[in-house]
Amino acid sequence: MNTSTQIQRVNSLTYADVAGLNVGLTRMQGEDSVAFLERCYLATTCRQDSTYEGEQDQVCLQLGLNQWAGIAVSSTSPSMTITVCIGLVTVVLNGVTYTIPTVTMAPDDYWVWRKISDVVNDLNAITGVTATLLGPDGPALQIAKQSNQFTVPCEAITMTDQMLAHANVIESSLTFSVAPGSYVFNPQTGELIFSGTLPSGLSVAYQYTAMPYNIVCSELGLFGLVEPSLATVGVSSDNVLAYQLREVVQAVMNADPSYWAQ
Repeated sequence: MNTSTQIQRVNSLTYADVAGLNVGLTRMQGEDSVAFLERCYLATTCRQDSTYEGEQDQVCLQLGLNQWAGIAVSSTSPSMTITVCIGLVTVVLNGVTYTIPTVTMAPDDYWVWRKISDVVNDLNAITGVTATLLGPDGPALQIAKQSNQFTVPCEAITMTDQMLAHANVIESSLTFSVAPGSYVFNPQTGELIFSGTLPSGLSVAYQYTAMPYNIVCSELGLFGLVEPSLATVGVSSDNVLAYQLREVVQAVMNADPSYWAQ
């Protein structure tokens, strides 16, 4: 006879678990069906590849961590680029580059993260840029690595006068699968006009900028020790690594002895 007065919460199988099998998810301990189905739905819209975004999406899905649109950014110039890396937000507008730190170095070489709202204020200080805080404020560590510059690897060309799927195209990035002959291109609208007969199987790869753009924030931060921005934000003026980076390096070296040197 069971005399335990404690009722332990356990998972039970439902049709939600069958749906999870199709997207590679299993329920976490104590997760109810409603919450699990929400994660399954997110899995159908998240990236599932080996890119940084794909890794971030999948780890957040597996651990049940949140991602959200944190900052809305717009500009008077649709060609403005904004790039977020560890410790820095970089904006290029009309040929001028602006760098906004998301972290500062304390006198004891300790990383101190600025607020997301501080980054919003710095963005608004750039002439021609408007930024709005969309989600909760918090450490700018939550701003995920990203860029509003995207790559389209292979878009089919089927008409002599065709609008590409995206506007604000970086004209120098335009690459055709075969020589298309003479053409006229409008990078602002993405319109391509060819003067002759289209070659069979013609496609084009290109890059474009998304503007306006929502900067994504996340409860998970991923970065590698070879991240280029660490040389700028991870080293103090007296050439000492930030305390947090030293802890990371120590943990990596303990886990993998191949990092040790004579």
